[in-house]
Amino acid sequence: MTTEKKIESLKEILEEIFGYLGIDPKFTIDDVEEDHLFVKIWDGDLSFLIGYRGNCLKALKYFLGLALNRGIDEEEWTRVSVDIEGYLERRKEKIEEIARNHIDRVRFFGHEVSLPNMDASERFIVHEYVGEYADIESESEGSGYSRHVVLKPVGDSESSSE
Repeated sequence: MTTEKKIESLKEILEEIFGYLGIDPKFTIDDVEEDHLFVKIWDGDLSFLIGYRGNCLKALKYFLGLALNRGIDEEEWTRVSVDIEGYLERRKEKIEEIARNHIDRVRFFGHEVSLPNMDASERFIVHEYVGEYADIESESEGSGYSRHVVLKPVGDSESSSE
């Protein structure tokens, strides 16, 4: 399936979803890469589509990816990203602020500090952000919904506390 056909198919899926919800927001679909489409949605109060901590937005993204790639071989799948009213950028800034505050705690107290539970995309933002600091390292711990990032001073390990 060509990129143009995928964009048209995604447009139809979105319009059908919006019809069921009784809303008519504006949206664009951009071809970011050969196998990646980016959907931007705006116009009106769409906070219910974002949901608590972006849960509805993540579900919409997941559903659109499944609907678009239904019946297509896995190696031909197209990744779908969705942003509603600039939520992704605001959330990234908030996560970086949380990481910055925890970095300050690590520096002040000199020992590891755990961040709140985060999903994989949020943990990735933290790891990327912490990578800019030479004196702090990050590591994901836990499993499932309890997975979180732990920040440590560089060189701090279990054996050094003996």
